[in-house]
Amino acid sequence: MLRAFVRGGFFPTTPDVVIDYASGESFIYNFGLAPQGIISGKVFDDFNGNGLLDPGEPIGIPDVQIYIDTNNNGIFDPTEPNTFSNINGDYAIVGLTTPGTYTIRQVPRDDLVKTTPDATVEVGVNQNFIFNIGNSRTQGAPPPAGGELTSIGGAVFEDRNSNQLVDPDEGGLAGFTVYLDVNENSILDEGEPSSVSDPEGRYSFVNLPVRRDDSGNLLPYVVRQVPQPGFTQTTPDAVITLVEGESANFVNIGNAPGAVAPSAEGAAGEAQTEASSLSAFDPITNPGVGVSDGEEFRTISSVSDEGLGSASIALEEPEADNLVEVFAFSEL
Repeated sequence: MLRAFVRGGFFPTTPDVVIDYASGESFIYNFGLAPQGIISGKVFDDFNGNGLLDPGEPIGIPDVQIYIDTNNNGIFDPTEPNTFSNINGDYAIVGLTTPGTYTIRQVPRDDLVKTTPDATVEVGVNQNFIFNIGNSRTQGAPPPAGGELTSIGGAVFEDRNSNQLVDPDEGGLAGFTVYLDVNENSILDEGEPSSVSDPEGRYSFVNLPVRRDDSGNLLPYVVRQVPQPGFTQTTPDAVITLVEGESANFVNIGNAPGAVAPSAEGAAGEAQTEASSLSAFDPITNPGVGVSDGEEFRTISSVSDEGLGSASIALEEPEADNLVEVFAFSEL
């Protein structure tokens, strides 16, 4: 019996052979080997819940079991090809020796809500099919499908450029309190649902009842955060109306470090206002303007704009033309 020793990543395409030959004879037999097919990708934290691996979502989720559902029963069976995502969220199922159609699924986990649908793909010999799998994190079990409960979740992130989007260099913010403002008074009141963002900035509300008024009309949930010193919220508060079984697990809240810089239009308006205030004290265009110094009234002879919101004024003696004093003012 003549057999080939096959190294990893390949599979034999020719059978083993039994050789029957006499002494002194030679026999040539060629073994065929073909590269195996591979299905690989990343299990990632889907911040915006769109099912796609976006530039701002580099965070992988480890220890998620991915399998090929060979009998297509929607359940992982022990004999089916499978693997677990590594610490970076990467996974690879190797050893696919038969070209064909494969269905890729994920074993459910209580702390994850899958945002990417299962994929059915065609994989041939020596093909590497890449399939990324998105998940939205929760802090508890998701509501049952078709039930009376809903869920709301997302991420609090550092919006450094204040564009209200999660960019590649912007991560989550931990320790921020997010709440559902039931009475809509913009204050976290006792009894209102609240959640503190985790180390990745994630927060969630699960098992929420559908809100309705006395007439049965749907009412929204208003998602707000408790202001944090040193940050300015860049995204508007979300107003979400959900029906039975629905979830909104992509409500992200942006925060910019420090105060938001004024726009160019706003800065120009402030400069114009400041200039208008100074011109009111111009003795040429507005004569007779003065100030009271104790019991004497002194006329303003000139106003000098010192820049940066500061100015100085010069006062004259009541019966003299010479300059006697200069006073400086700021924050005009």
